[in-house]
Amino acid sequence: MNKIVVNDIHKSFGPIKALDGVSININENEKVGIIGPNGAGKTTLLRIMLGILKPDKGYVSGIKHTPKFFGYVPQYPISYQYHRAADVLYAALKLADYPSKKLKEIAEELCIKDGIDPRAPGEALSPGKSKLFLFTMAVAKEPELLVLDEPTAMVDIITKKLMWDEIARYSKTAIIVTHDIEELRLVDRIFFLVKGRVVFEGSFKDFSKFVRVKGYIVEAKSGKNIKRIEIQSLSDMKNVNLNDEDIDEIIVRKITPEDIASLIEREWK
Repeated sequence: MNKIVVNDIHKSFGPIKALDGVSININENEKVGIIGPNGAGKTTLLRIMLGILKPDKGYVSGIKHTPKFFGYVPQYPISYQYHRAADVLYAALKLADYPSKKLKEIAEELCIKDGIDPRAPGEALSPGKSKLFLFTMAVAKEPELLVLDEPTAMVDIITKKLMWDEIARYSKTAIIVTHDIEELRLVDRIFFLVKGRVVFEGSFKDFSKFVRVKGYIVEAKSGKNIKRIEIQSLSDMKNVNLNDEDIDEIIVRKITPEDIASLIEREWK
């Protein structure tokens, strides 16, 4: 597979500018992560790369728009409402010219391996199981390019770990759009998008230095006031001193791309 080149991509939807001159190069067998707050243009960029949308300006090269070339997991699960899971997987493998005469048996085995009833119609699958099914279908084709849009959203912790292990084993080119900062440890390079522009490119180590934020945020709410404290891990909660505060509610949550974007925007001003 040749290098993927995304050059000066612009895309607007009416007055809304989704992408504002995005350029990305992806090497053969490289895993890249694309992260950013909601509305940053991540999914729009993926859809342009896959030929689903046309850019207003710019071009993409190095991607063949065929079932055999890429495997795709969309952001929101697609329900093959009345079709059996094994039949859908069989059709996907056949379209990708999967090198085996036992496609039906393989399709059923893959469903069973993921805890999915091969005979179950799409409408019987939960959102999490639907996402896992799409992921299994994308990886099973053994494509040259794996494209994952929020692959572990809506799945439980055990399923997430299984999917992460599978992504780590995948040896070809992969593009992962995610909202989960920990998921970025799986990739070789990270692109951070804010308002349709790439504001950072580099490794996870460099990204950690760039954003200068820790792993979790403790939010202490008192009336209309919110005090935010950053901590590295949950074990650091014992060192958070809120005894002197008149607290109504305490929320502990992971750092999000929105937190990082807010930090970046404050520094731009």
